[in-house]
Amino acid sequence: MNRLQKTRFFLILVLALTVCILTAPVAAADEPIIIDHTSTHLNDVPLNAILNAKSTLHVAYGHTSHGSQIVTGMDGLTTFAGAPYGSATYRFRDGSFDFRDTPFSGASDLGNPDYTSWATATRNYLNAHPEVNVVMWSWCGQADTSAANINTYLNLMNQLESDYPGVTFVYMTGHLVGTGESGNLNQRNEQIRAYARANNKVLYDFADIESYDPDGLVNYMKLNANDNCDYTRNSSSHNWATEWQASHTQGVDWYQCSPAHTQALNGNLKAYAAWHMFARIAGWDGTPVNPTPTPTSTPTTVPTTIPTTTTTIPTTVTTVPTTVPTTIVTTVPTTPVTTVPTTTPVHTAPVVTAEVSGNKVVVHWQQINDPDLIYNKIVVSHANPNPAYPADGYMVYFSDPTVTSATLDASQHYNGGDFGGYLVPGEDYYFSVTAVYEPYTPVAGNAVHLTFPGGATPTLTPTPTPTQTPEQPVALPGQGALPTDTDADGIFEDLNANGRIDFDDVVTFFENMDWITANEPLSLFDFNGNGRIDFADVVLLYDEV
Repeated sequence: MNRLQKTRFFLILVLALTVCILTAPVAAADEPIIIDHTSTHLNDVPLNAILNAKSTLHVAYGHTSHGSQIVTGMDGLTTFAGAPYGSATYRFRDGSFDFRDTPFSGASDLGNPDYTSWATATRNYLNAHPEVNVVMWSWCGQADTSAANINTYLNLMNQLESDYPGVTFVYMTGHLVGTGESGNLNQRNEQIRAYARANNKVLYDFADIESYDPDGLVNYMKLNANDNCDYTRNSSSHNWATEWQASHTQGVDWYQCSPAHTQALNGNLKAYAAWHMFARIAGWDGTPVNPTPTPTSTPTTVPTTIPTTTTTIPTTVTTVPTTVPTTIVTTVPTTPVTTVPTTTPVHTAPVVTAEVSGNKVVVHWQQINDPDLIYNKIVVSHANPNPAYPADGYMVYFSDPTVTSATLDASQHYNGGDFGGYLVPGEDYYFSVTAVYEPYTPVAGNAVHLTFPGGATPTLTPTPTPTQTPEQPVALPGQGALPTDTDADGIFEDLNANGRIDFDDVVTFFENMDWITANEPLSLFDFNGNGRIDFADVVLLYDEV
């Protein structure tokens, strides 16, 4: 067997294996993964599934204020004493889980600034960060739209899945708006659900999660529930989250957090569902494994006493089962078990100043040297004299504590808030800064009232792209002529320039992948458009033979 025959044999073997690998997403494709209100029981998820997800997933999540409910809930979970396996298990900002919060540029969420920019932003980010294997985007009201816009969303998601087969893309429904079962939003959410089920997608059903309390007995969406958990029954207004919270114990059954536009319990459920989803994507089959609960009284078969508070240490055992030996073994801690700090850290509020500079506003704040500081977010409101993140959205944020100013102009898009996305010249606004500390504790600074400068609202026109000479390939090693693009699609399939696509082109491509990466214009040989030369390109060329 000569060298070419050996290469062909090896290539066929590699291609066979590669096709199997590259056509299978991270999550199993033989059935959908639907994360809904039935996925909010964190006790169901095994510890090893949580740890496996944290060690294997690299998640990028794009969102604005409504989507931040998931992150706010996850932050609160990290200090919840009632969390299965301990709250530290769910930490994700300490480097134990690669969770990238709003890392994209060029789009804020699935409908902002339009219904397509998020897909371009995703491609740009994945091309620069190929280690990412899970991508999530959420809506912020724009899912209440036309069926055509939802089809655009589904088609763009499907194309991304095809172009990045090693990445799991998480579909989402839109948050409730109070229009009930027959409303347009529910019809659009059903459109997304039907597609996900029929095509074995991963769906985080944002709307369904906030349609049920933890008991799961009533679908409040059908009672015109909205994103704040308000609903109507017998012509009377109620709130399912605050009602459930009032009848259960904070710190045991639920934990306090401050998710945007909604109640703490909704943030709890969004976090539980997120960890359930991460575990499923990482390979857990969904079979519930309930951890053994901590007993609250002395068991009848084991002579032990559990302290009921963190400061009282039991010194005697009052119940002795008749079936055990008379010598009773007790395990009493020698020091109190402290799970909650005795003092709450006091974090610094930003001291904000702002001034008009030309046609812009410059916001200043002091440098905060606090190791718990996550980032500073610039917050603007039309009507609220004391704006704060997350309730009032944000314009931009800075994780570098040495950055102490931001310049705002009319071209920057605002995330959430009470105005139309852009600052309008001649209108009044309140400018502030919110410092966000671990574990996701927002502390708002003072606000400065200013009239945004300028005349008429500027018309934003795209900068024309200069005319460029098309890139041209060079001859590959051992080839006497330049590769050709036989079908004029911009990809040069005929590497040996013999006028046709044949197996020798596949062999040449396979043998020269590194050389092509180093010497050719990548876009001319990047068959799957992922910004690099890899086996997926070889497979696609092979399919054309």
